[in-house]
Amino acid sequence: MAITTLFFDTPLPPTAAVTWLGAAGAFAAGAVGVLCMRDKLASLLAWLVLLTSLFGFFQYFALRAGFIPFVELYRAPGYASVEANAPAILLYIRRPFAQFPEPSFMAGSLTLAVLAMLLIARYFGRTRLRRVEKAAVLAGAIVIVLSESGSAVAGLGAIAVALLASSARSIGAQIRAALLIVLAAAGAIWVIEQRSSILNFSWGDRMMSIIASAQFWASDIQTFLFGLGRGGLTAAYSSGRVDVSGFQFTQQPPDVFSAIGRVLFESGLFAGGAVLLILVLLIVRGGALVAPLFSVAMITAWLVVGGITISYESAAFIWLLPGVCMGVIAVRRGSGNE
Repeated sequence: MAITTLFFDTPLPPTAAVTWLGAAGAFAAGAVGVLCMRDKLASLLAWLVLLTSLFGFFQYFALRAGFIPFVELYRAPGYASVEANAPAILLYIRRPFAQFPEPSFMAGSLTLAVLAMLLIARYFGRTRLRRVEKAAVLAGAIVIVLSESGSAVAGLGAIAVALLASSARSIGAQIRAALLIVLAAAGAIWVIEQRSSILNFSWGDRMMSIIASAQFWASDIQTFLFGLGRGGLTAAYSSGRVDVSGFQFTQQPPDVFSAIGRVLFESGLFAGGAVLLILVLLIVRGGALVAPLFSVAMITAWLVVGGITISYESAAFIWLLPGVCMGVIAVRRGSGNE
């Protein structure tokens, strides 16, 4: 952020500064949490997932009853107004989003939270999950399915693979893990069927917004190397400088639908690319301390959630997961095993 700010005359928008600090804070919280709490952090994450899932489950039935619980509390700068969109949510969308601004945000966050919980529990040598952790995995998976988010396909698969890769080697444990994969596949198929019947399936719009943003980013060498500056891409969309005329959208996007893409486009190849490379290496290395397949599941889920599911950089779990991985790596090195 400091590097790109030097190359632009426009001041740093306050909201951009807040989201950047929030992302850095979530990363630090993940690392420090592992160092200070060890595997107790897994139970804390489990309670967070469980409570969020229970709220999402309640909200699922509330939407079908014709109301949005606590709708007046969904007010935050930079987010779409839930209260203003309430008629469309109740009549057409009808997908739970818990305390998050929209369903895909919830589904992606729950996926990363469950994976972070499993990483901590497995790294610290627990072959059996605690009851609250088992409940969190089950409840989280159910609400991810109910969200009908396209990311649920990758999210459910990643959770199932992570459980299989880190489960005990007994026949019973392997059978349970295989059963989870079958159930995850069934849930993913249900989500695909539900979403494919909806006219405003948003993943096409998401991909087109990323492609349009990438073309704009690469159109100027200074922008390509040093980025647009914090908040610069949003301003470029608002001013019409991002050309979307050559794309077909169901609904024209007001911004890029990618938190990871935003880091690269606004911070540039040097700073943004370096940050993303470090985060990817942390996730790959952290997951590999449990099992190679666990690492594959985590990086796949992180790229899907941060790359094409959530557009808000304030999504804490996009940054908390690599922070947790950094904490696990630090514990490993501190123990003298590396």
